[in-house]
Amino acid sequence: MIIACTHDLAIRASLSLTSAAAWGTSILLGADDTQAAAEAQLTQSLGNINPGEPLCVAAHQNADGFGDADGEWTWSAAEFAKILQAGLPKTYNSPVLIYAVSHDTASFANDLTSALRTAGALCGVKVYGFKAAVTVETTPYPNPGQLANDQDLNGTVVQC
Repeated sequence: MIIACTHDLAIRASLSLTSAAAWGTSILLGADDTQAAAEAQLTQSLGNINPGEPLCVAAHQNADGFGDADGEWTWSAAEFAKILQAGLPKTYNSPVLIYAVSHDTASFANDLTSALRTAGALCGVKVYGFKAAVTVETTPYPNPGQLANDQDLNGTVVQC
């Protein structure tokens, strides 16, 4: 499953790329919705993930967290951890990729892993993020079955 958690048209359009298709079901959160409505849709969508299905969430990394570049929709790592905990099945144990479009290399994925650990959520799940800056134009979605072997990614297991 791949979910666009942003209003950004380029990221939303990127879900139709061949590299994104390997992730299975693609979901665009309602572009006209408030953040609260988008969060409710995200939580509901996560509940529909198939057993063993990897998850990719795509958005901008901004100064305050993950969402829109301008901050209209923005979730901190702790807020996003709560959404994942509420939405994903309690037995979820597949990898999660954070596709965070950013011009720097600060990693929302690392912050999210720490927040999940603090919350005692998704224990044992491996969260991946990119080692370098990510742009929609030059960074394809990695193959979900090859995340552990992808040299452009860092993966960290949530240790609870």
